[in-house]
Parts: sequence; C-alpha cells; structure tokens
Amino acid sequence: MQTPQQAGKTATSPVSDPNLATWTPNVPA
Repeated sequence: MQTPQQAGKTATSPVSDPNLATWTPNVPA
C-alpha cells in the first residue's frame, strides 16, 4: 500500500492502482 506522498507522484492515474483507492478521496482530482 502506498502512502499519500508516494501516491501523489502517480496521482495522474490513481485508478490504475487499487492501493491508491485508499487515498483517492483525499486527492482534489
């Protein structure tokens, strides 16, 4: 599972990684 800091680098495609779904709600996009 990625942290918001790590995931923020891949925020361009949050749907590509199920782990990102945990913080996606916190992302403005």
